[in-house]
Amino acid sequence: MKEICYKNNFLVEVVAKIDFAKPISSLNEAVLPEKIQEAIKARYKIYEPSKTVLQGIKISPQGVSSEQEEFNRWVYHGENREKSITISRDSIDVSLREYKNYDEFKLDVIAPVNKITELEGNIYISRTGFRFVNIFAGLTGTYKDISKYFHPMISSSFKNIINSEQCSRNFLITEYIHDEIKVRLQSGIYNPDYPAKIKKKDFIIDIDAYIDTPHSVSDANKLFDGLHKVIQDKFELCITKALRGVLNE
Repeated sequence: MKEICYKNNFLVEVVAKIDFAKPISSLNEAVLPEKIQEAIKARYKIYEPSKTVLQGIKISPQGVSSEQEEFNRWVYHGENREKSITISRDSIDVSLREYKNYDEFKLDVIAPVNKITELEGNIYISRTGFRFVNIFAGLTGTYKDISKYFHPMISSSFKNIINSEQCSRNFLITEYIHDEIKVRLQSGIYNPDYPAKIKKKDFIIDIDAYIDTPHSVSDANKLFDGLHKVIQDKFELCITKALRGVLNE
C-alpha cells in the first residue's frame, strides 16, 4: 500500500488499541515472557511497573458482596516518552505523541503482537482500532480561513456561523462503514477552553477507524494496513490543495 507522507504534520496523538476476546494466558503471569520483552525493548527503552485492579460484584446465597482481582500491566515508554505501550492480559494500547510515518508506527505495534501470536497461536480480538488526532494549531486564525484549508463538508458550517462571538463549540461527527471497518470522523473547533467562548480557532480532524466484530490476528500486517488505508483516504478527502502545500513546506 502506497503511503502519502508529508514533510510536516499536525498530529498530536496517534493511538492503536487491541482488545483481546479473552484474557491471554501468557500475559497473565507474574513476568512478561522474554520474547515479548525483547520485542518491546527494541522499540521502548523505559519500563514502568504497574498493576490493574478489576472491581466486581459477587452474588451468592449469603448475599451480595464486592470482590476485586489484581493483575499485571506492563507499561513501556520511548526514550523521550514520545510514545508508550501498555500490555495486559486483556489488551494492548499504543500511544504516540510524535508521529514520523506509518511504517515506524506499525513496528511499534506489530512486533509485540506477532510475539504474542507465536506464543499463543492464532488469537482472537474483540476490537482493533487506530485513531489519528490532528489539531491544526495556528493555521486558522479566523473562521474564514477554515474553508481555505478544509473540504466544504467539514468547513461550511463556519462560513455563515450564527452568533459567532458567542459560540463555544462547533463540532461535526460523521460515521462511515467500509465492509467490516467502521469509521468515526470528528471535525471542527472543539475548544479546549469549553464551556468558555471560542478564542483560539484551531481546527481538528480526528479519525478513528476500528473493527468491533470478533476477528483473528493471523495476519497483523493486513489487519493494520486496512485500518490505516481507510484513515488515510478519509484525511485526504477532508483537506484542500492549500493545506497540502502547508504540509509539504
